[in-house]
Amino acid sequence: MWLTIALTVTGSFLLGAQLLVGRELVDFLVDGTDRTAASLVPWLVLLGALLVGTALVNAATAELRILLNELVHKRAMDQLLEVTTAAELEAFEDATFHDRIQLAREHADTYAWQVVWGLVTFMTTLFAAVAVIAVLLTVAPLLVPVALVAYIPIAVVNVRNTRALYLLHYGLAELDRDRAYHERLLTGRLEAKEVRAFGLAARLRARHDELFEQRVHNTRRVVKRRTVLALIGSSITALILVTALAVVMLLALDERISVGDAAVAVVALQQLASRLRSSGDAMTSMVEGVTFLRDFESFRSLLPPGTVESSVESGAVESGAVESGGVEVVPGAVDPVPAQPSRIVLDHVSYRYPAGDTPVLHGVNVAIRRGEVLAVVGPNGAGKSTLAKVLCGLLPPTSGAIRWDDVDVARHDPAAVRARVAAVFQDFTRFEHTAREAIGFGDVDRLDDIDGVHSAAQRAGADTFLTALPNGYDTRLSTAFSGGTELSVGQWQRVAIARAFFRDAPLVVMDEPAASLDPRAERDLFDRLHDLGRDRMVVFISHRFATVRRADQIIVLLEGQVAEQGNHDELMALGGVYAELYSLQAEQFG
Repeated sequence: MWLTIALTVTGSFLLGAQLLVGRELVDFLVDGTDRTAASLVPWLVLLGALLVGTALVNAATAELRILLNELVHKRAMDQLLEVTTAAELEAFEDATFHDRIQLAREHADTYAWQVVWGLVTFMTTLFAAVAVIAVLLTVAPLLVPVALVAYIPIAVVNVRNTRALYLLHYGLAELDRDRAYHERLLTGRLEAKEVRAFGLAARLRARHDELFEQRVHNTRRVVKRRTVLALIGSSITALILVTALAVVMLLALDERISVGDAAVAVVALQQLASRLRSSGDAMTSMVEGVTFLRDFESFRSLLPPGTVESSVESGAVESGAVESGGVEVVPGAVDPVPAQPSRIVLDHVSYRYPAGDTPVLHGVNVAIRRGEVLAVVGPNGAGKSTLAKVLCGLLPPTSGAIRWDDVDVARHDPAAVRARVAAVFQDFTRFEHTAREAIGFGDVDRLDDIDGVHSAAQRAGADTFLTALPNGYDTRLSTAFSGGTELSVGQWQRVAIARAFFRDAPLVVMDEPAASLDPRAERDLFDRLHDLGRDRMVVFISHRFATVRRADQIIVLLEGQVAEQGNHDELMALGGVYAELYSLQAEQFG
């Protein structure tokens, strides 16, 4: 930005110098004494140098504006992503917060750019207005055709440079879609769960920044080429104008044309009016932009209480954790997080969403032991998915406590708790990266563990169709990108399950993991879950009672409370809600 300002200030001084030289030439012509062609040469050389200098400054400023636009946009998005990746999931449940994110995303680059460039333009026009203290010499009709000819080089350069800029934007289209997709992952409400559950903010942020750097690099390369062409065109135009001016001067020396102060005054007034008009436009642009910046600062101040420093979500907690005596010691945590808890207890846990009036969960009491599979059932709206988010450490209980081996997780860093949980959500995220990354995101620290990725895919029943992709596990999972492919809903669900399997976590939470699977695949999945649960705790939510019945323990949620609890036989003998729902489903599906 400072280089741009320096160039515009220099251009203003050059313009002033041109006007002063022009005035000297007018005075020279009016004064009838000692007029010779030789005495004109120094003034013409000086004027030509000033014109070339001005042309160079203008061309460089125009090209720097393109690059400055990209840098301002990048900076604005950096600020936005600092907020969205630092916010806990609970913040995304607040409608006001989510609306402000959307507004900031839509206007960040536009209004931030208006402020920056409005300031630059305002300073430029201010200096130029001061510089217009003299006027340029013009001579009537003869200059019209010369001016048209002089414009041809600039016109040709503008056409070529416009084409180059179009090709740049066209070539960046796929990269921009990829970058926009990563912005959506880092700012989206639905994606917020898995980004936080798997600690992906740092990895996705790095990819986003890499894509942006590629865009800036490509833009810089095109700007350099455009600048060279602009300099050539501007120099040719300046040379033509200087030559024409020399002819005019010679004609004036021969008294074949006259020079009038009125013509000089007209040009000066036009220059001044033009600068003042630009100054007004710049001021309007700045006012609009400042309004956005105030709104953005207000948006930052509206962060709900459930927020953490971005360094936590960026993976600093996970990378800083160390193992000691079977527990994970996290810098700054009050209590250590049990690395392999033998028991997790929910003690009178309640949860109410920030915008809600009544609790979604109320007084939930559940104990889960290692090696046990717990099924959660209940009607829609009973609080099952909210319970899954609370178990994953994504939503803090409004009241009550969750204990891992008698240690209250409220005293843990939330990211440290999430690092010990593998999750599959009902509205799982479709990471449109390569198949290897889509699974490896389950544990970003092991993203290069190819064997582990393949093993997780095999356990989830995804290896066969992923291996058959055009580039195998290196295939991009979206046709929006070159060489990419699309997966079916069921295949996407298997990839999400493989992502959870890839994470070697003591607690596995799955919310409707078989919703898009056929009955045979569903049965196979739950066989694998039972095998997985031999040395872990597995919690799964399902509406399909044929698989629920095989769980070691079943709880029935009604209106956020545990209405019934036991195994299948016990609940059937009870003859309550579970027995009724099971019998209805059995009758329906035979």
